[in-house]
Amino acid sequence: MRLNLWATVLALLPFLCSNSVSALGAADQLSHSELHLSLNNPYLLKARFVGDYAPSAAGNAHPEKRASTPETYFGKTGTYHQSRVDALHSSHYIGTISVHGDRNDPRYTVTWVPNKGGPMWQAAHGLDFNGFNKFFDDWVNKQGYVLTKVAATGPADNPIYALVAEKRQPAPGSWTKPSLTKQEFDDTNDSMRKSNMYLNSVATFGSGANRRYAACWLSDDKLRKWHYREDTIAAFQTAFDEESSMPGWYPQYVSLDGDKVHYSIWSDVKLGSGYSVQHGMDQATAEAKTASLLAAGSYPIMLSGGGVGSATRYTAAWATNDIPLARSWTANGIVTAHTALANAENIMKDFMQKNAIRAAQLAVSQNGILKMARGYTWAEPGYHVTQPTDRFLLASNSKMFLEAAIQSLYDNHSLDPNTKVYPKLGFTNPKDTRSNDITVQQLLDHTGGFDRTGPTGDPNYTMRQISLALSLTRPATKSELCKYIYQNKMLDYKPGMPPICPAGQKPPCFYSNYGYILASLLVEKVTGQEFFAYVNSAILAPDSISEVEIWKTSPANRPSTEVPQEDSFLGLSALDPTKQIRVPAIYGGDGTYKESSSGADGLGASARALVQFIWRHAVWGNGGRITGARRGSTPGAATWASSLDGGIDFAFVLNTRELNTPNNDPTPLEAALTNALAGQTL
Repeated sequence: MRLNLWATVLALLPFLCSNSVSALGAADQLSHSELHLSLNNPYLLKARFVGDYAPSAAGNAHPEKRASTPETYFGKTGTYHQSRVDALHSSHYIGTISVHGDRNDPRYTVTWVPNKGGPMWQAAHGLDFNGFNKFFDDWVNKQGYVLTKVAATGPADNPIYALVAEKRQPAPGSWTKPSLTKQEFDDTNDSMRKSNMYLNSVATFGSGANRRYAACWLSDDKLRKWHYREDTIAAFQTAFDEESSMPGWYPQYVSLDGDKVHYSIWSDVKLGSGYSVQHGMDQATAEAKTASLLAAGSYPIMLSGGGVGSATRYTAAWATNDIPLARSWTANGIVTAHTALANAENIMKDFMQKNAIRAAQLAVSQNGILKMARGYTWAEPGYHVTQPTDRFLLASNSKMFLEAAIQSLYDNHSLDPNTKVYPKLGFTNPKDTRSNDITVQQLLDHTGGFDRTGPTGDPNYTMRQISLALSLTRPATKSELCKYIYQNKMLDYKPGMPPICPAGQKPPCFYSNYGYILASLLVEKVTGQEFFAYVNSAILAPDSISEVEIWKTSPANRPSTEVPQEDSFLGLSALDPTKQIRVPAIYGGDGTYKESSSGADGLGASARALVQFIWRHAVWGNGGRITGARRGSTPGAATWASSLDGGIDFAFVLNTRELNTPNNDPTPLEAALTNALAGQTL
């Protein structure tokens, strides 16, 4: 991490002390307990569940292969655990550690993993708060170690800890707290994420409203997407089903406390194959499952216990490898030899790597002649390798196809700009009589009376609620959705007379996705064809543009030409309105049924198809080619299309909008590519 990390964190966390563990108040000071420390021992950085691999000086040709057998034990006393420390410290390291049960009779559940060189490590158990502080001061503050694992049990005012610290080179930025309230813990998580740090280990002690959190955060060179959640042991299966439905997501860490609450950290760091998780196990089941998987070549990379005596339950994850897979760079497609295009490719590579983007495309043309069509992959082995012909979700860059469709209907006199939309559709009984005055062109210009920040909101992202309001067990069609809005919602302003833009904003200030859904329904009414079928037959096919499609909401049966989308959020499904389990935002959890919003943000295309299209059609608005640009953003997509002076058209598409920039803003990439290409003769 950069040297200014602490300054950044301190600015974000004024309530936390600097570069040390927090001190309790005088009334909360704890008595000193015996401090158990291991010897200084080399081990692979593979001790961590996720992290970077640092080979020893002797090297390791196959770092994913273990030299000997891991050892795991469940619910053992501190004396037994110390005996294994004494026996194994020279050949193994602590891969997982959990302390659970009564504070006066703590039990240890541990996995030891064979090592083969690497950073030094230190471990301690049986620590009270003063012991925690002493360990932290001795090894972190004075010796440059980094705390990577924390376990705890006991009452809120008298916990017992087990710790593991590593001496890494270079040392990552870190932040550790031994006792936080729930609000302090949540606030720290938010601040750490903003500082590009991730929650690496968390344990709880105390109970109920008096629960406390001990945790450590590390700087994140992998720029992982991650989040944290808490679930009762009864609800954890649902939580697991929800989270694991997101492509490539794993529980990075799970701990279980005495209240039988799971504390889990989920991330998109890839661990390879052979990953399995089981929870709610008694000791016999956990031991049998682990023995069986050890025989098959897997070992626990995550292990925790919670409860006392025979009521103790265990959660574990097993895998053949606990080292995150390394990413590699791949570029495919055509590119004309030119310095500006080489610079553009380097800009894409740099931006993707700095923002952990796994899939993207860039296409460039001049005067309608394709100069560059590239597919980029920055991903782990086994990830889809992006081709220049692959399709990406376009988000609002879908709107240019609707605008061209309307223009074609102007051109053949099926519509004119002043056609009133709702009467043309035959709708009656409006909630707001002004709705009958909305014209086609007002929809295209975002002046039709709709403000997505107003009381009506954005129907594009509330399709689940609309389906339920209509007592449907399926997604609402375009017609049902539009009729519902017409008959149940007031306009936000008089059509054609939007309010004055807020200071610093330029028109259109009252952007409307719904207006484009409504306009796509009008296309269907006038042409007698499904919206995209008309776009394809009347506009795309005559111009030999083939790499455009409706993007399906469901993850099932996706064609191989569609890149995986990536987003870290879950929500209730627009695809199945009656379903109560949350689904990924990219599969309808954002409230959108893409098949009904194809005119607004539901199309997919290649970057090449976009530059082919904007050579003939306006990138923003209706009509022929004009200089301008348009951005698209929705879960699983960030896109840009631009028409420059000199006949240059370019477009990029990304498979995520979660970027390592302020407010996930892709402006740096847009500006850098524009500067590289503007004024060039390619």
